[in-house]
Amino acid sequence: MKHQASEEKIPEVEGIVAVACGVQHLHLTATAMGVAGYWSSRKAICSDQLRQHSGLVESIDLYPTLCKLSGLKSPDHLQGNSFAGLMKDPQAEWKTTAVGRFQKGDTIRTRGFRFTEYSDAVGTQTAAMLYDHAADPDEDVNVLESRQQIVSELTKQLHRIKANGRN
Repeated sequence: MKHQASEEKIPEVEGIVAVACGVQHLHLTATAMGVAGYWSSRKAICSDQLRQHSGLVESIDLYPTLCKLSGLKSPDHLQGNSFAGLMKDPQAEWKTTAVGRFQKGDTIRTRGFRFTEYSDAVGTQTAAMLYDHAADPDEDVNVLESRQQIVSELTKQLHRIKANGRN
């Protein structure tokens, strides 16, 4: 990406910060207006330099990261962790799961798998899916039936995080 007025390249981190701010603005505006807002980067396009990063990040990590990259002090009430250090050192120790929610579905992502379960209003599971990202990075084949041990492990982790948070 280049500045419009010159040939000077924009540092990649500035592009990331700009997109993150835009996504956060979309979410806050949609929430304030009482409408649904959704943004997905299922097949993120990024440079080879960023592809080497192996950490899993969550939306909750964006604000602390933006504070760190901008040189601002993070408010005390912030949850999440800055992944600025992970951007500098792709091999840095980091979380092994990321969780998310869309409508009635809760998902947990590990380095190798994504498990998603859908529940009704009382919490009874109505559907589930498991994708093996090593064999199927595009998430086209649900391998739930053939990987029951992984399903069991990820279900337990997802329910623990939903009940207790990350701590």
